[in-house]
Amino acid sequence: MESLALIVAILFVTAILSGPIALGLTYIHAQTARGRKFLRVFISLFGIWGVLNGLQFAIANVPIFPRLIGLMSVITSVFAIKREFKLHRKLHEE
Repeated sequence: MESLALIVAILFVTAILSGPIALGLTYIHAQTARGRKFLRVFISLFGIWGVLNGLQFAIANVPIFPRLIGLMSVITSVFAIKREFKLHRKLHEE
């Protein structure tokens, strides 16, 4: 039982931290092309992990607090991926 609690605790902590870490990495500006590639890889990994792990908590049959943590993880991870890859619509293209 302790190992199950440990796994859930690790998943919960990574759900809390993966989105903000990915978002924080978007504010680092690498000087070289190799550095930008490494940053994009890590932002993508943390972002995808945050989305998948957050969805796991958001749609599970758990109390409201873990669902909110999962939702926060999904939102911050999607925002980080969107910010890094500039996936926003350009409204004023002229």
